Amino acid sequence: MSWAAAHGPAMIAAVQAHADFVGEPGGYVDVFAALDTAGVTMIGKDLGGPFGIYVSPQDDGPGVLLNTRYDETALRQTAAHELGHHVFEHGTQADEHIDSLETLGRRSWPKHEMVAEAFAAWFLMPPAAIDTALGALGIRRVTGPAHVYQLSLWLGTSFRGTVRHLANLRRISQQQAAIWIEASPAALRRPLDAARPSARHWRLGPAAADRVVHVRAGDQLTIDLGGRDLHAARALPTGVTVLPDGDESLLPVLRLRIDDTLSAAAVLAIGEQWQVTLVPTPDRAGHINALAL
Repeated sequence: MSWAAAHGPAMIAAVQAHADFVGEPGGYVDVFAALDTAGVTMIGKDLGGPFGIYVSPQDDGPGVLLNTRYDETALRQTAAHELGHHVFEHGTQADEHIDSLETLGRRSWPKHEMVAEAFAAWFLMPPAAIDTALGALGIRRVTGPAHVYQLSLWLGTSFRGTVRHLANLRRISQQQAAIWIEASPAALRRPLDAARPSARHWRLGPAAADRVVHVRAGDQLTIDLGGRDLHAARALPTGVTVLPDGDESLLPVLRLRIDDTLSAAAVLAIGEQWQVTLVPTPDRAGHINALAL
């Protein structure tokens, strides 16, 4: 099976899964809530090698075992992949880590893994969600890997997975995808903060106003409102602190860091005209059993 052949049924199944388990796919997709709605029991555990296991109804499921040693982005991808196995009734599957499959070469994936992975892409990144994220970035189309990186933050997806799906959607060319996918996210973050390129780093501008931003501890936010005075920020929510200005080429901007005391949704407001709602992840709380959050 080719990847093009896998994406056809995966796209159709993802549209139906959104209708059944999510509703209108207009933004960030809560895949854990979707599995819950689908009646799939989720358990989190450090599994060592495998990144996830799907247990079919024939084996006392449906259930999903997620490997909690990986970060939120990887867990979201895994959860969507396992939901794909459930939707396509693939039977019980013990999936190796995605990196193990990558070493086979993407053309060598088993058919059922191709379909589940294609489903995960369409489920987490439906066109409407991509359009919403582009709107939050204040752009109409992606013109470089830095845009892809910011888009992946809004979608809660990996950089490489986002590049591939944009090519699937023909939002970028296959040639662009082949070049951009080799970009290092750390290198893309470095112009925003050379001292801390390992942290996820959001660039929020005027178009982000009134949006919901799904953040996690360690994230950094660079807020640039086109030269507007940013000293009018109201009292910052608990869990949000100001970082030193650093590179003067970024001024005037407000640079913030999220820590683990941000435990609930909170409004970050600057002046009277601009605000965003910060929602801390993991958002799997309440959905996955036996998981140390």
